[in-house]
Amino acid sequence: MWAKRIVLLLPLLVLAAAPFEALAQLNEQINQQFRCLALDAPIREPLYTQPSGGEPLRIYTSSRTKPVFYSGPNPVVFYHETTDEMGQAVRVSVGQFEFTGNLKSPLLLFTKPDKGQAFRITAMEDSLAKTPVGSYRIFNFTQKDIAGMIGDARFRTRAGGEALTQLDEAGRVPVTVRLAEVAEGGPQRLYSATWNFVPSFRYLVFIIPTSDHTRGNISIRIVSDYIRPGTAMN
Repeated sequence: MWAKRIVLLLPLLVLAAAPFEALAQLNEQINQQFRCLALDAPIREPLYTQPSGGEPLRIYTSSRTKPVFYSGPNPVVFYHETTDEMGQAVRVSVGQFEFTGNLKSPLLLFTKPDKGQAFRITAMEDSLAKTPVGSYRIFNFTQKDIAGMIGDARFRTRAGGEALTQLDEAGRVPVTVRLAEVAEGGPQRLYSATWNFVPSFRYLVFIIPTSDHTRGNISIRIVSDYIRPGTAMN
């Protein structure tokens, strides 16, 4: 199951590991803005960041959420709403993340490893300085050493690593994408496709391990993000 492998390949991400039992001992109050993204599957039920009240948060795999403005205790606890034996609405904690102050523009990544377990929540820096407009930021969640081309831009990312490519195109254009595994016997082709590039967008690319031998045991997910002209780098 690739979700479990991702957990093992996240040195580039900030891990949140505080147990739920520690919540009562942590009284720090924070004001924090963040966005969310589901890594393995859409989260079908809306989540909340408060035990009561607040706006529902829907988290998908294809796009980041809108910015969430959170004010409350740290770590942030995420809840989903269900009903108790009396048919009353109650909220149950399904995951948490502790902010440490190291991230300026956090993107929280949700992975649910097993049925009935809490979400594993990690974070990456998602500022424009790290993922600029017109760029592809590539995350290699496989155990392969992968080299590739997006248009004329070349990159290489080892297992569990990341890479960044920047395209210098003035308008919407198709770009040819090729990926290959760097192996002892020579490069092994993994993927070939044509993507649409728009210079006012930035893109996250997740290379994910699968059991499909016909597709090089990988799948590709692209998450786009429109950036308004004149938005300041941060």
